Amino acid sequence: NIDPEITSILQHTPKWLKLTHQDASTNTITDVLATYKLNQDLPFLDLKRYTHFYWKSGYMFKLAIKHNPEILSAWHACGVGNTYNEISSFLPDTSKLSIWLNYNDWLKYVVKQ
Repeated sequence: NIDPEITSILQHTPKWLKLTHQDASTNTITDVLATYKLNQDLPFLDLKRYTHFYWKSGYMFKLAIKHNPEILSAWHACGVGNTYNEISSFLPDTSKLSIWLNYNDWLKYVVKQ
């Protein structure tokens, strides 16, 4: 668990709760509250022609792989935390997975390359 040292302000250790979607993985975070449901009935994009991806959700990564298994060999990026843990456990080659603090920094880096 991450401790942002908020205890110095609150004078006690807070109980953390993750707000997420109904089908979210709870393998690393057990205290979750589902606040929305993802719509899986929409047609999924054909991602085969793309080489670089930034993921904001491990669930969306897995859904994309389900529909486009070819992208497993592509370059992937995400933030730190649960999304990284889920993606890194799924990829056959984690050397093609990088961590970024946000999408905009990643995009600037990729566009420069």
